[in-house]
Amino acid sequence: MSDIETFIKSIPEFKESRLASLYSNFEKNKILNPEGYEANIYAWQTLLLKLITSSKFPDSDISFVTNTANRTLGGSSSSGGGGGGDEFNLSSFLSISKYGSPQNLGPIINELVVHRKVFIPYSLFINGENDSEWVNKGTSIIDYISPKSWIKWGINSIFSKQYSVIDPKTGNLKHDRFIAWEQLTKLSNQYLEIIRKEISKQGTYSSKLFNNHTLYQFLKTKSINNNNNNNNSGHELKKIDFEILLKYWSIYKSVCTIRQPTTISGNDDTIYIKFDNNLEITDDDIGIINIQQNLINLQNRNDYLQMKLNEIDYKSTLLTLPKSEWKFRLKKLMNRKMVLTKSLMNSLNLYDELNNILVKINDSDLNYQMYHQLLISSKILQNMNNKVNLNDIDDLKIDIDEQIAKENEINHALTNDYKQNDEQEEVEDEELEKELNDLYKEINGETSNDETEYQQLENATKGEENVDNVDDKLLDKLTQLKVSESTIREPTKEKQTEPLAN
Repeated sequence: MSDIETFIKSIPEFKESRLASLYSNFEKNKILNPEGYEANIYAWQTLLLKLITSSKFPDSDISFVTNTANRTLGGSSSSGGGGGGDEFNLSSFLSISKYGSPQNLGPIINELVVHRKVFIPYSLFINGENDSEWVNKGTSIIDYISPKSWIKWGINSIFSKQYSVIDPKTGNLKHDRFIAWEQLTKLSNQYLEIIRKEISKQGTYSSKLFNNHTLYQFLKTKSINNNNNNNNSGHELKKIDFEILLKYWSIYKSVCTIRQPTTISGNDDTIYIKFDNNLEITDDDIGIINIQQNLINLQNRNDYLQMKLNEIDYKSTLLTLPKSEWKFRLKKLMNRKMVLTKSLMNSLNLYDELNNILVKINDSDLNYQMYHQLLISSKILQNMNNKVNLNDIDDLKIDIDEQIAKENEINHALTNDYKQNDEQEEVEDEELEKELNDLYKEINGETSNDETEYQQLENATKGEENVDNVDDKLLDKLTQLKVSESTIREPTKEKQTEPLAN
């Protein structure tokens, strides 16, 4: 079982029980069994989108091609056909071991492209605004992809009558590429944000200028998330996808301008690109882009020469030879190293000179931007100052002073009225204060009498407490004297013995 077959069977809509119906010619069910037909169409839509977002198609992550055996679309071989040398056939690519190729693939693609607008034909997309071959006069690719226009036209739109995926002569799928519009807009926004951040980071005029080679090499180094699967950590931009994105940016989003060289040689496919508000690319811009391209070429040459110099190793080379050949071989190696060193030095000098020129160009543009900004600022100041008439300023000041004086008079008049009202209120307040004081005196008189009686009672109580305190103090002193019976008896004995002594 191939990897693609395993992937197909991993899609829930392609479970084993439904494979027979999905790989059969179920076009008749459009009338006989509309629900079954709708389920099958939705399943194929899901599968094709999953194959795109999972990077299963060999040459693109936003589109698929019917076949690459007959590359008839304009541009490079990768533009309409496959990116690689191997032939690709969509019907064979989708085949599985048990049921083979899908029998209804042509009508399925036609339904998804013409009626449901899930995929956009590359042959229509690449024509851009000049798409009169595909739609009626007055309509464009924008009308084709606009939901409002879909509602207006309905399923049987003008486009559906003029474009078909099926070749009327052979009944097979036309050789064309079909772009998943939703995936295109998603990747477009992600890569466009990378470009805008780079331009903003450098902040120079030259950072807005590219050619298709330098821009593609820059974007190839940037990894973005291609789908919602956790297994896919990053996405590398493929050549055909870059060409589609560039066309989408320049025509349908108008975020950049592209210009082809005036004289195109057989091998020159250079496209000049400018991201600057859709401004035209001038000859000076082309000169700057060529300087940037030459700097890249010189840097690549410097890297190559440095690598060749690093490969020269006298010791390891001589040790593989007889001693008799050392002198001759060493001389050759030294001459080679000298030539490479001289070439590298010249290349480095050229790189520095070109880089200095580019720096000066950016400085010159910055000077012009500053001059232009100063010029605009001067005009703004002039316009602002012109709005003010100096002759009116004195009159305006007089008017202001008069209005201030008038306001003061009004304020003074209002203040006097308030003073008179305050005086009346003060008289009333005096009477109120008098009455209030009389009440205080009466209340205070009664309170003072009560306090006098209370004070007398309190003093009497304190007197009794003082008498008790005096008695207590006397008892304490007597206790301190410690009068005992022995002390009283001794003087008595002395008095009894005195007469005996005589």
